[in-house]
Amino acid sequence: MKLYVALFLVVLLAVFLTYLPAILAVDCPQASYGTGDFAINYYSSPLCITCYAQKSTLNELKTDDRLTITEYNADFCPQGRAIRGVPAFEVNGTVHYGLQEKETILSWVSA
Repeated sequence: MKLYVALFLVVLLAVFLTYLPAILAVDCPQASYGTGDFAINYYSSPLCITCYAQKSTLNELKTDDRLTITEYNADFCPQGRAIRGVPAFEVNGTVHYGLQEKETILSWVSA
């Protein structure tokens, strides 16, 4: 029984420490990539492993002067309340779920 309680407390502590930066952050949006005119909203979560993989693509797109990607925490930002999965991109009112390649994101700009 003590083992289960200890395991539960370790898991609870891990979840708490994972969410702590997001809970303490009052800034929404969380980050912004690029300075272009075409706006894309990106929704992520601290517990989303795929979101960490998506960060490398977002960092590649920082230098693209055609678009601005604004990142929101889907768990804590009010803008993310309608999102049902992460990672998610909102483009012109349409939400695209899942890991997106750089070429796919750039195709939204040219469409």
